Amino acid sequence: MLLKILIGPIAAILLPQFAGATALDLLGLDATSSTKTFHSATRGGMVDENIHTYRSTRPGIRWDFDFAFKKSTDKFKWKIDVLVVNKVPQEAGHNHGNSQPELFYYPNWPDKTIARLDNITVHSPLLDQDQTFTIYLATVNYAEQLIAYGSYTTAYNGTTLYSTLTQTLDIKTPGLEQLPKNDTLYKSDGWTLSHPYSHYGTTTTLTALKNLASGWKNISAGAQVPEFGNISLPWGGVLDVNNDWKSQNLSHAFGIAADVGKRNFSNKERAALVKLLCNSGFYVYNTNEGMKDHYHIVHKKELARFKALKWPAEFSSEANETVIACCTAKPGTLDYQRCVGF
Repeated sequence: MLLKILIGPIAAILLPQFAGATALDLLGLDATSSTKTFHSATRGGMVDENIHTYRSTRPGIRWDFDFAFKKSTDKFKWKIDVLVVNKVPQEAGHNHGNSQPELFYYPNWPDKTIARLDNITVHSPLLDQDQTFTIYLATVNYAEQLIAYGSYTTAYNGTTLYSTLTQTLDIKTPGLEQLPKNDTLYKSDGWTLSHPYSHYGTTTTLTALKNLASGWKNISAGAQVPEFGNISLPWGGVLDVNNDWKSQNLSHAFGIAADVGKRNFSNKERAALVKLLCNSGFYVYNTNEGMKDHYHIVHKKELARFKALKWPAEFSSEANETVIACCTAKPGTLDYQRCVGF
């Protein structure tokens, strides 16, 4: 789905007719958006306006930025100067310094330039008042905060007004919480120096994991506690195992999936654990990453909820993994042996 919004940096211009900030067409604002306008200076009876717009979207969805002016009888020409800065806050969960993939492209500019988010200002052609201008944002799978800065000027009776716009776009899964530490019921595993905080999930998923751990303690006298790893990063989004921003799909992007370790259990204990996992509201898959088997579990109701919302939530992870659905594997089959073996 392409969601069109109107933001940001605009450099307006030029003719004696007034075409100030009040003419900016900030359409498409919704419950995930807020806009704040304040006056910074008054020049010759005219007011400079600074407009700040905040929006959010989820990973894996394209989001387009539109620029336009409201329809009016005024006739003027205008330009936009776009400066987009990408921030990679550590609170989003990535602690590696690799450059992010290219994000923005401008198909209706003459040179079809692919523009990286590297603090370079890009200038639009001269536009008529009734022309709109669109920046198409390619799909972003990882969590990120993008900030678009811009300015526009208005010439009126010999006075030039300078106003600014700032558009902040958070690409994140909202409402994720961190799994509390509880060494008596479960252990948190799977974190790395590049992704030191990877145990964030939705409230429903975390509750199910904690209930699962309590249930395991009741039926598994003497067995090790389960190890939960790689639920999701603090802002969700792709958990890129190769530190390249794209090496893993969206199976851990929304806080509804987790990895569960196998190595500390016997075959008999694994059979009991798989049964408990399947009866606790999870899809359960045996997967192998780097020759290390583990269970990849996905909360059924949360997956259904996100699918209904058209979120790009997925089941399993990388294509080179061997993935076996353990809840439907029959005892005595090779798949079942893979699920309960190690």
